[in-house]
Amino acid sequence: SLLKARGLLDSPDPGTRAAARKDLFQLAKSKEPEGRDALRLIAASSDRTESETQELVRLLEADPRATAGDRLLAKSLLLEIRPDWRGAVLEEVKKLYAGGTEEERLALAEFLLRFNDPEGVLALPVVRQGRPFLLRLDALARLGRWTTIREELVKATSEKQALDPFFIEVFQARVSQELREISMAEVRWKQALAKAAGNPQKVEFLANFAEKSGNLPMAAEAYRSMIKFPATAVPGYLGLIRVAEKRADIRQLRDIMAELSRQLPEDPAPKNDLAYLNLLFNEK
Repeated sequence: SLLKARGLLDSPDPGTRAAARKDLFQLAKSKEPEGRDALRLIAASSDRTESETQELVRLLEADPRATAGDRLLAKSLLLEIRPDWRGAVLEEVKKLYAGGTEEERLALAEFLLRFNDPEGVLALPVVRQGRPFLLRLDALARLGRWTTIREELVKATSEKQALDPFFIEVFQARVSQELREISMAEVRWKQALAKAAGNPQKVEFLANFAEKSGNLPMAAEAYRSMIKFPATAVPGYLGLIRVAEKRADIRQLRDIMAELSRQLPEDPAPKNDLAYLNLLFNEK
């Protein structure tokens, strides 16, 4: 029933989606092993009601099997309803998990960044490996501490398996860009793209990172690389569309939409957008 409900959550009919959430709630209240997965699916549902969100928070907090990630998910949902409780909730979760296991501190760091508390992330014990280190770098970036990021990356490169060289190159590129080291930044971005070659997940990370960093030319180049991989082709086209829109390049936008409509012949949306753009250029 979990798989069936998962499929129904994607239905275009609101009534069908509501019925699927109802079934998932029933599963969540049972003692079945899939109960926690059911709660997570409901949490990911964009059109759940406030009363459903309240019930979801109650079930997550009452579940004795809940992980730190589940309990922090409950706090995230609570803040959807009561954003004015942000300060109190952040202090509560720090007290609960700042001194916890590595897994709990990782979940806490992700939660704190989600609610824009980079200082809270930096207050956690320093880890220069894997995802905890990426979150630390993200926190420093949000505070504009570019020189500190460079120092952290230098320390990381001296430690074995601290971080994938690709991610080090990406952050070095951003640091050089922010410190106005134009030539070095260009070299670093190109090196990052080269290190991502053949790996669609890394190319996608680089494309999104470059776009968020304001480097639209590199973002476009990376999004263009994404369309070579079937799994990331559509997100690649959507990224190219966003970049063209940010550049206010209508002709480029029209050309990308034409490509996308050929890639998705059964989808009317790209064709409709292309028809409108062609009208702007008086073309058929």
